[in-house]
Amino acid sequence: MAGRIRPGGARPMPGAEGRPRGRARGGGGEGASGMPPAAKQARDGGPAEATGRLLPPRPRRTNDRCPERLGFGSGGAVTAGPRPRDDAPRDSVPGMTAGRSSASASAAASARTAVPEPVAIARRLRRRLRDLEPGPPAWCTYRPLDHARRPAEAYLSRWARPGIEVLFVGMNPGPFGMVQTGVPFGEVAAVRDFLGIDGRVDRPAVEHPKRPVEGFDCPRSEVSGRRLWGWVRDRFGTPEAFFRRCFVWNWCPLAFMDEGGRNVTPDKLAAADRAAIEAACDRSLVEMIEHLGPRLVVGVGGFAAKRAAAALRSAGLEDRVRVGTILHPSPASPLANRGWAAQAERQLAELGLALSESGSS
Repeated sequence: MAGRIRPGGARPMPGAEGRPRGRARGGGGEGASGMPPAAKQARDGGPAEATGRLLPPRPRRTNDRCPERLGFGSGGAVTAGPRPRDDAPRDSVPGMTAGRSSASASAAASARTAVPEPVAIARRLRRRLRDLEPGPPAWCTYRPLDHARRPAEAYLSRWARPGIEVLFVGMNPGPFGMVQTGVPFGEVAAVRDFLGIDGRVDRPAVEHPKRPVEGFDCPRSEVSGRRLWGWVRDRFGTPEAFFRRCFVWNWCPLAFMDEGGRNVTPDKLAAADRAAIEAACDRSLVEMIEHLGPRLVVGVGGFAAKRAAAALRSAGLEDRVRVGTILHPSPASPLANRGWAAQAERQLAELGLALSESGSS
């Protein structure tokens, strides 16, 4: 069955006979979910057996390859930066801690529970999509706003500021980018060493065996993210200079893998599945645009630009916010492999965006 938000049901994962594909939702007992007793025990917090659902965290290791290879950082061994508290209250932003003096206890408690609007927008979108389980060609759905919530919300809290000029919008997470770090185009080294974002990443209850979630220990390079954030670094110099004028977000926060572990983009899903995703993601994008207040939305790739334009039309904002597009930095694009940054800058100039930090567009 394609195209619906459904409360339960699961298909076996490739290479794991009888193992539930996704988290059963809304049902109870083995008869409702088809879940073997051992998997149910693991889901409910019992000891994880060989069910493939809840696996122990991998030990954190240093990765001395990424910074030197990707051009972020100084090379050599990489150690973890400050990590958000794991015991933060449910409604707080990871990384926010209470003051220690009794005089400031009340103010600290208020600050701890205050949720910035961009984080609230992301949480609402996460709730709208939590029961969505697309049918074929998708076999596995990754939800980085869940398993990578800490760095995702740290990124939003730190860098999403009202009054920007330009909102760059990507399509959805890549398997070695946002799926690992929670940050759009989230090349590990760029997120950690340039954007200054780090944090614990949990393993999803179900992951494709060919696409494990390793968080900031992922050794693979997200080429699109390396190109985009590398351009930001080269053009603006510092994250502060860039985020004073711009922000980067994804239209859809879900990633989909087919049976063989290949990435499935939202436009390749069944029509009814696309409709459910578009309704939730268009609405959330409008909320983010209304909060940040850009006068220009730039789709990173044609699909993202098309969805941004449709979302703005549905909200009656098409006359207030312009929509443009730049070439997607994917290595699958022959054009992007011939000097993506220079081509993107030409396209931005045609949209009237002055790229110098002190310039205005």
